[in-house]
Amino acid sequence: NMSKVAILIPTLNRPEFLVRQIKYYIYAKNNNSIYIADSSDAENYEKANREIKLLKNDFLIEHMHCPERNFSQSMELLGTKPKEKYCVYNADDDFLIPKSIDKCVDFLENNSDYVMAQGIGVLMSLKDKYSPYGEFSYVGEYSAGKYRKSIAEDAKNRILDFAKLYWVTEPSVHKTENFLKICKASS
Repeated sequence: NMSKVAILIPTLNRPEFLVRQIKYYIYAKNNNSIYIADSSDAENYEKANREIKLLKNDFLIEHMHCPERNFSQSMELLGTKPKEKYCVYNADDDFLIPKSIDKCVDFLENNSDYVMAQGIGVLMSLKDKYSPYGEFSYVGEYSAGKYRKSIAEDAKNRILDFAKLYWVTEPSVHKTENFLKICKASS
């Protein structure tokens, strides 16, 4: 039973954030593959890798060490890894809800002229922004939440909507073949 979605995670010297994220996906009963481009130094990579290997999970985790790569180069590498039809970018301090990922896939499967789909976002900040745990300082709707959609009938009008009501596309579930083109163009 191969996953339909590859979760792509770039990270740099934040093993606690990465391990917290993997634990979240185990707890949330994720069934999607996870590919990690870890640009950390050797010590932080090994710390994360040791802990990830100890976690029992039912999904593929490919944890690649690529210390020479910057963010764009890491994303380009991540874009080449998945065999899955769909993929989604996931920062090491963001969380995607697996059932929401499934809904995005269902939408894309039933609407072949769309190349990405996403749900509603929530922004949460901790008082100590350098720690993966602690008290919240803010919880609210992701800033562009109510505007992040275009249901225009054709691609031309959807891109015009996007130009007028810009939203962040990174947490969208993408068709993998298109995502790789985006990564290559931005690196």
